[in-house]
Amino acid sequence: LIAAVGGTVAYLQTNSASVTNTFTPAEGKIIPDEDTTANRKSKITFWNDGTVPVYIRATLVIYWTDTINGTEQTIAPPAANLVNIGAVQGKWFQVGDIYYYPEPVAPGASTDVMLNPITVALPDGSTAQCHIDVRAEAIQAEPKSVVETAWLDVNVGSDGMLVKG
Repeated sequence: LIAAVGGTVAYLQTNSASVTNTFTPAEGKIIPDEDTTANRKSKITFWNDGTVPVYIRATLVIYWTDTINGTEQTIAPPAANLVNIGAVQGKWFQVGDIYYYPEPVAPGASTDVMLNPITVALPDGSTAQCHIDVRAEAIQAEPKSVVETAWLDVNVGSDGMLVKG
């Protein structure tokens, strides 16, 4: 019995090839794309540069700066300023200050345009600048329970589309 076990182990060691684990983790990576010409921010879309389908949500961070004593500083919005964000476009929907794209975005694909052009008007003589940063997050589309746990204000419908929660 000992000789048989020893012989089997020896045979397996000399005749078994090594196996390499080739596990590749899923990656959800999004790249924003926007047009910022003529004092307007427009055509905001997001491209999935990852390896799995993802849901995407975005928000706008708006702040003002001005040069005071030679240093650029964040300031309160100038009086009579106007930031016109425009209407939500395409399939996007809004919950509070967050914009959601309702369907999973496949690797190599992009979203529809998120908003109409955003325009900024300043009072005459103002030296302030308005900054509009687009911040976005992606979350792997499967399993849907992870999406609903992480993003509490939306649910995943039976058709796989995000809906207001």
